[in-house]
This record gives sequence, C-alpha cells and structure tokens, in this order.
Amino acid sequence: MKKFMTRKHTEEHLSSRKERFSDLMGKGLFLLAFSSALSTNIWAQTTTTTNAQTTSQNFTGKVCDSKDGSSLIGCTVRVKGKKAATITDANGNYSITAKPGDILIISYIGYETVEVPAGSKKASNIFMVDDSVIMDDVVVTGYQTLKKFNVTGSVNTINNEKISLRSSTGLNGLLEGTVPGLNVYNDNFRIRGGASMNSGNDPLFIVDDFEVEELPENMDMVESITVLKDASATAIWGSRAANGVIVITTKKGKANDFKISYSNNFKVSAKPNFDDLHRASSEQIIDYDREAHLYGYNSMMGGFGYQGAGYSLSQEILNDYWEDVVIDWETGSVLPMDPTKLAEMDARLNKLKTYSNRKQLEDNLLRNAFRQQHLVSISGGNERINYYLSGSFIGGHSEYVGDKNRSYNINSRMSYKLLHNLTLRSDLSATFDNNDNGYTNLSSDIYNMFPFQMLLDEQGNRIADYTQFSRMDADKYTSEYGYLSFGKNLLDEVDLANNTTKNTDYKARFGLDYRILEGLNLSADYQYERYQSINKDIQSVNSYSVRELINQHTVINENGLSYRIPKGDILDHSQNDIEAWTMKIGATLNRNFGIDKQHYVNATAGFEVRSKHSTTETYRKLGYDDQVLSWSPIDAVDLATNGTTPPWYDYPMRYYASSYDGFNDILNREVSYYLSGVYTYDNRYTVSGSLRIDKSNLFGVSDKYRRNPIWSFGANWNIKNEKFFHCDAITALMLRASVGLTGNFDRSGRTSPIMIGQFISSDLVDGGGYMRITTPPNPLLRWERTRSINLSVDLGLFDRVNTTFTYYHNKGYDLLGEAQLDPTVGYSEQLINSADMNNTGMEIQLDADLIRTRDFTWNLGWVFGYNKNEITRNSAHDSSPVLNRVHGITRFVEGYSRESIWSYRWAGLNEMGLPQAYKADGTKVTSYEDLDVEDLEYSGTYQPKYSGSLSTGFRYKSLQANFLFTYNFGHVFRVEYPDMNPFGSSPALNERIADRWRQPGDENKTDIPAICSDMMNYLMTYQTGASELAQYSSNSIRKGDMIRLREILLNYELPKKWLHNSPVKHLSITAQLNNVWLWTANKEGYDPEAVSPVSGTFSLTDPIAFTCGVKLDFAEFNLQMQQNSD
Repeated sequence: MKKFMTRKHTEEHLSSRKERFSDLMGKGLFLLAFSSALSTNIWAQTTTTTNAQTTSQNFTGKVCDSKDGSSLIGCTVRVKGKKAATITDANGNYSITAKPGDILIISYIGYETVEVPAGSKKASNIFMVDDSVIMDDVVVTGYQTLKKFNVTGSVNTINNEKISLRSSTGLNGLLEGTVPGLNVYNDNFRIRGGASMNSGNDPLFIVDDFEVEELPENMDMVESITVLKDASATAIWGSRAANGVIVITTKKGKANDFKISYSNNFKVSAKPNFDDLHRASSEQIIDYDREAHLYGYNSMMGGFGYQGAGYSLSQEILNDYWEDVVIDWETGSVLPMDPTKLAEMDARLNKLKTYSNRKQLEDNLLRNAFRQQHLVSISGGNERINYYLSGSFIGGHSEYVGDKNRSYNINSRMSYKLLHNLTLRSDLSATFDNNDNGYTNLSSDIYNMFPFQMLLDEQGNRIADYTQFSRMDADKYTSEYGYLSFGKNLLDEVDLANNTTKNTDYKARFGLDYRILEGLNLSADYQYERYQSINKDIQSVNSYSVRELINQHTVINENGLSYRIPKGDILDHSQNDIEAWTMKIGATLNRNFGIDKQHYVNATAGFEVRSKHSTTETYRKLGYDDQVLSWSPIDAVDLATNGTTPPWYDYPMRYYASSYDGFNDILNREVSYYLSGVYTYDNRYTVSGSLRIDKSNLFGVSDKYRRNPIWSFGANWNIKNEKFFHCDAITALMLRASVGLTGNFDRSGRTSPIMIGQFISSDLVDGGGYMRITTPPNPLLRWERTRSINLSVDLGLFDRVNTTFTYYHNKGYDLLGEAQLDPTVGYSEQLINSADMNNTGMEIQLDADLIRTRDFTWNLGWVFGYNKNEITRNSAHDSSPVLNRVHGITRFVEGYSRESIWSYRWAGLNEMGLPQAYKADGTKVTSYEDLDVEDLEYSGTYQPKYSGSLSTGFRYKSLQANFLFTYNFGHVFRVEYPDMNPFGSSPALNERIADRWRQPGDENKTDIPAICSDMMNYLMTYQTGASELAQYSSNSIRKGDMIRLREILLNYELPKKWLHNSPVKHLSITAQLNNVWLWTANKEGYDPEAVSPVSGTFSLTDPIAFTCGVKLDFAEFNLQMQQNSD
C-alpha cells in the first residue's frame, strides 16, 4: 500500500511536470527553430568571410539547480552579441553553435543569469542560483531595487537566510555587529556617529517602502534588511535620512510557490545577578553608619527623632544613643561614648548585620525572564495573484514578578493582476498589544532597599518598611488617630498593582502599478496608519503611594479625621493617538538597452505627501471606582494655594491637581519631490544621481524656510570586467565614490521661525490656566545640513574571500546648538543654527570561506567600524561649566566629541583622608569651588570609536554551528564612587565605602575619602564641594574596551528523505545561547553597557539566555489528502 501511494504521487508529479514541460517545449521549439534559421543564415555568411575567422563549433552542456542538483528544463542559452540561441531539454542539456571564446548567457525565470565562456569547464556543468538565495546581491532602497554592482553608495544587506537563522534575537540582535558603521550600543542605533546634536541621531526606519510608527517584532516576517549609510544611498529619503536609513522588507507571496509555514522560539534568561549593582552589604552599611554616629553626626542633628522622618533599621538603633555622643563645639571634637552604652549598641548592630534580604528578593520578586514567539503563514500565487497571509503571537514576562505582555499581529500582502499591464497591491496589518505592567517601581525600589530590610519574618509574615516614615510616629498616628498605615512592603505593592497598557496599530496600504512600456512603470501608493496607546494605572487605596498622599492631606479635627484627598483608589490615565498617511506617485524606468543589453538604466521620479497628527492626553481621577466609573471632586484651588499641614510637619504640603492633566497636539505636514537615476554601461561603469526637495510646515509659511534641496552624485568602476584585467586570483574588484548633501530638522517643536506658546493648566489662575511662551521666534531658522563624502573598494579573492574598505567624511553645519541670548528678551539661551560637527571614519567588512567542500564549510566574518566625532563650532554659553560639564549638563563643547566625559583632575587624598584635585598649574585643592574651567580634564568619549564583530561558522551537511563575538573599543565610562557625605546615608551606598580612608597612611592605598571626623572641617569641606571631587574626579574613569561572546548558535535541518512521507517538506531546529562571556579592559570587570557612563550608576547586566526554536514548511495539503484517501 505504501509503495502504491508513493508511485501514484510520483506519477501525478511526473504528469504535472510533463504538462509544464510540453508547454515550455512548445515555446522552446519555436524559439529553437527561429534561432536555428538565424544561425544558419549567420553560418552561411560566416563561410564567405576570410579564413582568419575561427571556425564555429558545436558546444554542449547541462544546466542544474545549485541547491539540489535537479535539471532545469527550458533555460534559454544564447551567444552574447549574436542571435544564436537555444533552450535546455528535459534533462537540462543544451547544444549550441558558437566560436571558442564566445560568451554563453544562460537565463531562466526565477534564477540569476549566468555568463560562461563557451567550451570551458564551467559551461559543461552550469549551476544556477535561485533569486531568493542571492538576496544579499540585491539592494532595496525603498524607492529602487538594484543589483549590488549597480550601487554607487555605501549599503549593506542582510538576506533572508541570515535573518531566518537568527530571527529569535530580534532587530537589535540581527543588526549588532553585522553592519560596519552601525553601532548598536545600550540598545541605541547609531550610523556613522549620527548627524545632529539636538534633533536626534536615530536612523530612519522604513518598512515596505514607508515610514511607520511600529516596527515588526517577529523577524520571521522579514525578508531582508538593508542599511543605507552615505548620501548617495540616503538622499532619496530626504531630510529624514541624515542619520542613515534602515529599510525592512517583509515577506510576500511568489507565483507557483505555495507554502504553509510555522515557526516558533522560546527564550529563557537566567535570573539577574545582584552583584552587578555593587551595593554595600548589611555589614558595610552598618559600619559606615556606626562610624558616622561616633563622629557626632547624629548628635549634631538631634538624632532622627524629628516627626515624620523615616530612617533605616540601623539608624533606628543609633537613634536610641544619639544623646550619648557629645560634641565639643568649641574644638569640634567628639567625646567617647560610655563603654556600657557602646557595648549595648554594638550588640544590637551586630545582630542586624546578620540580616540579608537577598534570598527573599530573589525568591519572591525575581524570576527567569521568558519570551515566546509563534508565526503561521500561508503564501503562494499564480500568474494573476500573489498572496502572503500571516498571524503571529509574542508573549512573555520580564525578570521582575508581576508583569506580562502579549502581542498579536495579523498581516496580509496581496497583489492582483487586473490587466496584462495593470497590477493592484494591497497590504493590511493589525497589531494588538495587551501588557500588564505590574508594579513599575519594583526595580528602583529593590535598588534602593537597605540590605537588612527583610520582606518576611521567620513565620512568613510580611514586614513593613518604615524607611520613608518614622516607625514611632507611624504607630502613634495610626493607632491613636486612625491614619492609614505608613509602612511599605514590596510584596503588597506587587499584589496591588493594576497598571495596563493597550496598544493598537492599524496599517492599510494600497498601490497601483501600470506598465506603460517594457521597463517603464507608473505607480501610485497610499498608506494610512492609526496608532493608539492607552495606559490605565489604577492605584489601590491600600498601596503605599496612595496612602502616603491621603495621609499628607488628612487633618485632625474635633470630629476625628478630615480627608482632603478622597479615601479611595486613584486613576492615572494617558492616551496617545497618532494618525499618519503618506501618498506617493512616481514613475520608474528599469531596463537594459543595446544588442548585448550593455546599457542599463534604473530611474525613478515622483512626489510624496506626508501628514502626521499626534495627540497626547493625560488626566488623574481621585477616589476612583472602576466598577461604576466614578470619582470624587476635590478643592483643587485650596489644595494648591494653601495646601495641608499634617501634624508631623511644620509647613503646608501642596497638591497641584492640574499638573496631572495635560493635552498635546502636533501636526506635521511634509511635501517632497524626488528624482533618482542609475546608469550602468557594460557592467563596468556606473553613475548615479539623486535630487530631492522637502518642504515642511514646521518652518512657517515662507517657502524660503520650508524648502530644503538635497542631492547626491556617485559613480563606480567594475575593474574586474575590464578586458585588460586578467587575474584569476582576483574575482571581484570595484571602486565606488559618492558625494552629497542631506538635511535634518527638529520635529519636536522646540524650534520655529514663529513664536510658540503653551497653555498651562493651573488651579491658581482664574480661567483655569495661562499661556507661557515656550519657543521664542527665530526668523533665521534653517534646516540642518550634512555634506558627505564616501570612498569604497570592493575586493574578491579566489572566489572565497570578499572584503569592502570604506572611508567617509560627514561635515554637519547649521546644526541646532544652544546660543546665549540677551537677557532682556526673557530667555537665557535658544536653539539656533549655530553649530558645526564632523564625523570621519573607516569601515571594513570581510567574509571568507576558509574551507569549502561538498559536505563541510568553515567561514569567517569580520566587521570593523571606526568613527571620530568632533564639534567644530558651538557658541553655547555655560554659566557654571565646572559643575555642568562633569555632570553632563553641558554636553557639547567646541573641539571635543559630542559624547564627552569631563572630570576633575584627581590628586589623591590628603593626610586627613579628604579628596583633592589639581588645578592646571599643579596646585591641589579640596573643593570644586576653587577650580576654573581650564582646570577640568577631558576624560574621553562614552560612544565607542571602534566597533564591530568577529564571527565564524561551521557547517557539516545539515548541521551548522555559529559563534558571534562583538567588540567596542576607544571609549570610557565613569563608575560610581560614594560621596562620603555622612548625612546622605543611602540604601544604594556603593560597596567601595568598605575601602574608605580610616587612618593616616591609608591615602597611599585607597582613593575612597574618609568620613570626616572633624565637624568643623566637614562644614568647611564637604558642604563646600569636597563630595563633588569624591565622585567626579578622573580616578572614577574606566576604559570601556570590551569583547563579548554574544551568541552561540546550533542549527540542524532534517534531511529531506526523512520527511518524504510526511506533510512536512522542511524542518529545522535551532538552539542558541546569548551573553555567554565578557572580557573588559577595566580592572574590576565592570560591564560598560550596564553602567550609566556619565553618573556611574550601575544597573543589572543582561544575563545568559537560552533560546530554542523550530521552523516548518508544509507540503500542499491537497496532495497529502489525496494520498491519505488512497
């Protein structure tokens, strides 16, 4: 029975093949007869010519599919420059008359055209590559689709094979280390350093030829990704493309290629490691607090007994002994504590030292992050209709307990051939996100929690944290007066959280393609997108933040308590709506000319109109009841003007209800005209040019300001195809060069040629608000501009090694920078076109097949990018550069990089353990107030100058293993140093406090200052700037150089013979490890990507993650059902 079914399937398959072959043969025989007649005529003419001509011969060969070796029937084989032609027979064989040295051109629908010398070894067995396999040789710019050798600019393409293999890593993972010049650092995309200072440096993202609000999350929907980097490649996109363009093309159906596919992947990440935060332990914090106590700091403040003030458990113990530490204010010395009291205090502190909440936090508030993706798609088509239908689901949760996210997407891409020269296209997509955000402050609350503050007692009961409010006062006001609880427990906050976000995104695109002539098409496209995000945060009356607000505005009167803030839940609601549409009308010419098709032209021209309308609305409702959708009114004016004075506070606490209500409305309209063309002669010489004029309503009504012409010009020379070039070792050699001008502008509304005001809601003003001028007029406002130069060399060796070298120089001018204004205008500074900036760099990409046999392949890839950024002009005024530069407030300093880090020149500790800094003349000071701007030190840039990757892959038959190393070099970052201010005791104290100066001589072995033992000295030093030197000096700077083993990937594709009798025709399994290993240049081994580079604050590093996934393609169901019925 099994043999019978197999035979029947085979007979039906052969019958279908025979029908297609007969049709092809009918057409082929006509062509063959026609070409034979022509060949006979040509032969007859040839015999009359001089005997110096070489005699024609009959050449034979075979054409096969490069992937599976199957014969290709009906391929066209012709002699280049002549009319002789034939087609392959049922076995893929051909026979043609040509002269030795003639070039045979083999073409077939759906395959890449091949050229081989007649009579050569390659001509006897020709292997043709499916077009879908060579997508990396095709560049999709969004306006044009070009062969790579027709491109004059700097572009990189990631094809579907690479995307499919690594789709679980997401867009960030796919791009990181893949494209030279594209730096993915701390989840930020930066192409060639970015082109602006104040208008954003993110590249423009294009999906299926349009700018969109939501990028596809599931990479299994993506066919290819193209990165455009220089002006020649990006100018066609106009002012939005000064920072580069990333073009994403999603999948669509193909004629005669019916396919049902399913893919999934599951990713599990390890729990985060709290050691990454480098927080001080219980013992270290208690020792720190104890030493400060013995130096009299608690006594100077009168203890922690003032009403309402919160303090930690260690400070609660020390508070019982503040009167036992006596300060001699005449000398500043502190008298020693009574030994008995000291022993009693130490015993209590030592017991507290044994407490650590780490395990409770890990067990109750942390978990393994999880993410899953599923995609089902049906695609196919015929001569009249192509279709791709898909549905996907993405779900999971973070490493913090309480949140959950779900995303659903349905997608349809269709094309209909209405007439032989008219095609209708329609793309429809809808995405629905439903996210439970959980307790959004959980990560920061864990970070700021004292290590000895437990969540649960030994019996499992929840323990209240009174760090924010005195336990003694809390007990008093809750038990005696009936106030709500003042304690806080993170487990309660997680349980009570009711914070949801719902996003919807609808996209509809319709297009018409009308073929006027062969290769000349007119197209019209319209895309409409509607995006909405609604956040609804219902804060329970039992949550800490609501209880705190209610208590602050509750007063005691003769009848008990009077609640000025309603006793109930609070609703915070925000909604963002974006409505955008784009219309394009253009014509495209794409064809070859000449007898040998040696002239190639690809040109497009048209216009584009865009509109984007964005509104944001926020409001708050007090005393909210979600069941009946009701809330309670308040006396907003009195709460804002007079406020409420709680019994534990001496001053009124005000509540500004209007600050929670807001509305924002931005309308951006743009019109563009574009022209772009590419001409190639004989696959050797290519020139290209583009011109685009953008207009925007954000530049007022004058056409002088609205219009922005953008242009580019490029050329390439394919030296390999020159007749004089004869070097078999060099398989590719091309030179490319381009120049151009791109532009940019600020779309946020911070700049305008006209005055802009904002209505401010206020309970203090009659009428409910007032108007504030937010943007002064700037009649000279211009577009930002970037002039780009790009030079590249493409080199191929031995048909195994391919490399590209690129040099670029981007000069930005008329950039928006801060300029000082006359104070009489009411503004100290304004963004005007006052800055210039350069980005200069080099890029290298190398791909090599070190070993390539039938069963085994070993390849190596290297990506390298270097970028030097420098601000060459900026007239910004800085009133306090000594503070602002080191804190990163002043970001753009002329003559330095945009991402500069500045520091005080570290001069070590003095004999008392106080921090010191050098002035420019070598003088040591102990306060930043004694320093001038020339005393500061430029520490470097926190944006890596060198970035890239090293990858290697091994394939043995159906098993593949890949390793990806990414690297970043040439940058620095600051690490967190404690300020050593005893009054600033914090749960987030750094572990470095354990290395502080304690006795004379320690200044020779530590750079952590002492807790100042002299109260008078403290008042003269720390309160006048010594803590600044402790935190922001050059000793806190570390090298950011790093190498990361980002990915190990294993993929196995089941042999087709295993799937022969199943409905599955393709099945692959992938297993992947991410964040496997890290090397850093800094001595402590800090992960530079887990540190805020200017402040030095640590965050949790990305833990190691494991991903597994399956991809399946199913055979046509009708054939399978037919077999099963038999």
